[in-house]
Amino acid sequence: MSEERRDTGTPPPADGADLQRWVAAGVVATAVIVLSLPLYLVRERIAATERGIADTAPAEFVGRERCISCHEQAFEAWRGSDHDRAMTVASDSTVRGDFDDAVFVYRGDTTRFYRRDGRYYVHAEGSDGVFAEFEITHTFGWEPLQQYLIPFPGGRLQALSVAWDTEREEWFFLYPGRDIPPDDWLHWTRGAQNWNGMCAECHSTNLIKGYDAETQSFATTWSEIDVSCEACHGPGSRHVAWAELPPMARPAVEHYDLVVPTGGITSDAQVALCAPCHNLQPVTKGQILARDGGGVIGAVESGLVLLPLYQGKGDDGFFLAREVSVFWLRLSWALRRMRLNRLVGLLPGVRRHPGVRREDRREPGSNGRRL
Repeated sequence: MSEERRDTGTPPPADGADLQRWVAAGVVATAVIVLSLPLYLVRERIAATERGIADTAPAEFVGRERCISCHEQAFEAWRGSDHDRAMTVASDSTVRGDFDDAVFVYRGDTTRFYRRDGRYYVHAEGSDGVFAEFEITHTFGWEPLQQYLIPFPGGRLQALSVAWDTEREEWFFLYPGRDIPPDDWLHWTRGAQNWNGMCAECHSTNLIKGYDAETQSFATTWSEIDVSCEACHGPGSRHVAWAELPPMARPAVEHYDLVVPTGGITSDAQVALCAPCHNLQPVTKGQILARDGGGVIGAVESGLVLLPLYQGKGDDGFFLAREVSVFWLRLSWALRRMRLNRLVGLLPGVRRHPGVRREDRREPGSNGRRL
């Protein structure tokens, strides 16, 4: 009978060469593990340094197109607003005034508005007192009036003093009852109506005046022609970089890495943010100012609203004011100096809205307050 060989599953004993190979592999693996740790630490140190440099680098303007994917609702609320139409290129869809050979007469002088070859023109008094043709290239504002900008030498844009009343649908002079000669600073060709220096900063985003004192000329630029996201929030490159990280990888940064915080701020901070450009817009009693979770927020009476009518939130607060004579303002100052603050509330135009409690006066969310 032949002898049967059974496989017991036990490998044959290793010879000396195999053992040496296993020892060598173990040594290499250990070396890799040991060396990887400092290399990993060095790499992380370099990456942290690079992140630190990026964090301290100035934020840059990126444009509203980078904002829409995350803030579509806010974009839709903004689109078509006064901020959106604060300044535009003159076209059939943006010009609201009558340019069908319209005539406006003021104190015997005739200003004529017309179109030619798809462009907009005005025949008006120039800086030399002679009436001439000027081309209009941009619109300025949307309502309740719209002005028109005309290019001049030296990179200047000048705002015509005859504007379009969007409510009455008629032309009107910005200084009714006054004669403004061509050499007057208020004349539309002079400094008071110079767009670059007097108006532009509040109507466009990332505006740089670019004034050259030697040549007395402007090279004004903007990143967006209208009042877009970054006009209020500041340059958004760092915020966008933060938002584009996976949610679990986003570091805890203040105000989502926005340069200018706009949410959860105090009333004083919001006034400081908005008031430089929004100088008391007229509103009528019952006019809708905003909407919040509780519904419509309306003006409790006619007056002037300090904060803008376009708002992305309903809890931002609106301040109503009325015009008060200098006499009452001086009397108010004197009473406060004498620590008679309680008497100030008795003066005309100085009172707290009855629906706002004393402890709520400065809280963001007590809408309809009066200055």
